[in-house]
Amino acid sequence: MNNISIAQLHRKFIESAGISTDTRKIQYGEMFFCLKGENFNANKFANKALELGALYVIIDDENYFVDERTILVSDALEYLQLLASYHRRQFDIPFIGITGTNGKTTTKELVNTVLSKKFKTHATKGNFNNHIGVPLTLLSIPNDTEIAIIEMGANHIGEIAELCRMAEPNYGIITSIGRAHLEGFGSIEGVIKTKTELYTSVNNSAGKLFVNGDSELLMGLSEDLTRIIYGSDSSFDIVGTKIEKSAFASLQWKDYNIESQLVGSYNYDNIMAAICIGNYFQVEDDKIAEAIENYAPENQRSQWKKSDNNELIIDAYNANPSSMKVAIESIEQLKTVNKWLILGDMLELGNESSKEHSDLIDNIDPKLLKSTIFVGPEFIKASKGKDLICFIDTASAAIWLEDNPITQSVVLVKGSRGIALDYIGRLVDAFIKRQHLTPDLVASHGHTVFHNPAEGYTLQIGNAAAISPHINCKLVSDFRSQDVALGGQGAPLVPIGDELLFTKYKACINLGGVANISTNKEGERIAWDIGFCNMPMNYLMQEYDKSYDKDGENASEGSINNGLLQELNKLKYYKQNHPKSLGREQFENDILPLLKNSETNTKDKLRTWVEHISEQIAASLKDISGEILITGGGAFNGFLIENIKSKTESNIIIPNKQLVDSKEALIFAFLGVLRLEGEINILSSVTGAKRNHCSGIIS
Repeated sequence: MNNISIAQLHRKFIESAGISTDTRKIQYGEMFFCLKGENFNANKFANKALELGALYVIIDDENYFVDERTILVSDALEYLQLLASYHRRQFDIPFIGITGTNGKTTTKELVNTVLSKKFKTHATKGNFNNHIGVPLTLLSIPNDTEIAIIEMGANHIGEIAELCRMAEPNYGIITSIGRAHLEGFGSIEGVIKTKTELYTSVNNSAGKLFVNGDSELLMGLSEDLTRIIYGSDSSFDIVGTKIEKSAFASLQWKDYNIESQLVGSYNYDNIMAAICIGNYFQVEDDKIAEAIENYAPENQRSQWKKSDNNELIIDAYNANPSSMKVAIESIEQLKTVNKWLILGDMLELGNESSKEHSDLIDNIDPKLLKSTIFVGPEFIKASKGKDLICFIDTASAAIWLEDNPITQSVVLVKGSRGIALDYIGRLVDAFIKRQHLTPDLVASHGHTVFHNPAEGYTLQIGNAAAISPHINCKLVSDFRSQDVALGGQGAPLVPIGDELLFTKYKACINLGGVANISTNKEGERIAWDIGFCNMPMNYLMQEYDKSYDKDGENASEGSINNGLLQELNKLKYYKQNHPKSLGREQFENDILPLLKNSETNTKDKLRTWVEHISEQIAASLKDISGEILITGGGAFNGFLIENIKSKTESNIIIPNKQLVDSKEALIFAFLGVLRLEGEINILSSVTGAKRNHCSGIIS
């Protein structure tokens, strides 16, 4: 093990271009820390990090030592945190620590916006507020920073104390304390104990606290500590009066009527916190007001989105009892006629979950709302015996909304980042900016999470709530739910594009996770999923720490296991008539057991799978002659393609790389256009639905 001190490690850090913990994002000259977790071990990527240009790599497993650029330590995460703490002590500037059950990220953004009017600030990016995010934030502080703003999150007792030992804040604010992460904290007392660890840390450094005077709890917890109080009472140090004039948070402070772009009067507290901190650091009053009015949320917190039919309030980042309560109260107070709530389950509430969901339902005043839609298994349980609109998942809710559209209403969509609602939206936004596009339409294919049409459900991530806040054009999403509701398979959907855009080919095959085919038979388009293609091979390649078998190199080195091949070919799915489709459930229930129970080696399994899927594809082409267009990722697998060619007399055509990569995306954009035009975009002959139909939700 390298005998390296933190001071020596810090000198190497100063030489570097910064810190990285992800080889997918590493920049030349950075120092790479190999972190470990339950499902990953970055030590495996030590050599790759060096190949990508890392100056040094910090490992904690000697089996991955490469050369003198590799620094072996006892625990890479611990050394990352110690290095961050050492680096923080190189700055003699204000460090503002921010934590709280609700409002900490919005408050952090507002404080940073206000203080940057006068100072060179550095603030936590996004919600990098945990035991990894905080040290990364500290290590990214530029030398010329005048004020650092550090957000701190926690989901178990003692975590804020750990973060404070690294950040050593000399100023602090707790935005609120409520019932969240009870699974980790155990009780509300555990939440209070952990959050107030920030007060203790700041007090120990003889620093100052900024306290919401309207919170009896926070006032009591900060009693006898050095504090500056803000709120609505005239006796406080900073006083603001809430103005109820629209859906957006507004207030009177001194001579300023501040109208923010944050939806919900509950943001009054966050705005007042920013005013208080800005005032303390002597930012000019007009600059404070200007900064708050110009701040526009971009992270699914209190966002206002106007569609053709409705006004949406998207607060889909955090969902706990206290944040739900204030968001609902804010909507109930709006002076408008048609108000809807669409509420998803609250996560990480442990044994309190049933009670909290039931209490939330009981506290909603139906007289103040048009209606409420509840989504999720916890709300399902809590709604028993009550006459409510409730669905097990978003797909089921989407089907209902297609038949019962909400119009001319204000709709609150309140959910949790625990189901990654905005991930695809951020990817779409990044792609649009990178390609310098101004699209008229975005069509979301979605990524299937659950698919069982026999039971009447399908669920994809990549829906309207995930994408709409990130784009400035129409969106068409959720193409599948209506088809399943009409008795169809919800897949495949591409064949209408094959029919209208690729008419010269006798059949079109896509070799993705699943191989599917579409063709004409007696003047009618038919299509079906042939079988799993890349998914099993990608699963098997995990043994080699690779995501796929490039060009079939590993499969080509294996031998066919006839016993396994016979078992695969006997699967009941192949005896079913089309239309038929596959989902991950079949892979896990039918394919994985056969692969896991087979005693043959991985390369033989790969070779056997290539043989198996090639035979199934050839069988699908038995009565089809002429040119067959093959696209999808499997088209790049030369070994697979040669096997398919060897088993069929059809003329296999592999187009250029652009079409291989983008054919499915092209057709889904086409499906979106058909939806906007009100034209048929789903064929019953393909999916088995009761009728041809025009599917997709427009937002």
